[in-house]
Amino acid sequence: MNGELAARLGARREVTMPAGASVSDLLERLAAEAGLVGPAGLAVAVAGNVVSPDRPLAEGEELAVLTPVAGG
Repeated sequence: MNGELAARLGARREVTMPAGASVSDLLERLAAEAGLVGPAGLAVAVAGNVVSPDRPLAEGEELAVLTPVAGG
């Protein structure tokens, strides 16, 4: 995790999700725990590849939560 999400939740953490949970479920949970309105703009990468929000989570996999980047 990086940016504001990491500031609120920590840069690394272990999360246990129920069987059948998806990436979207994880993002909703993290946003709620961080006090954010929703997971808008957040993405998840597995093994360096951004995955779809409807992708099922697998036990023991390591995910990277990506926040939007602004530039100028």
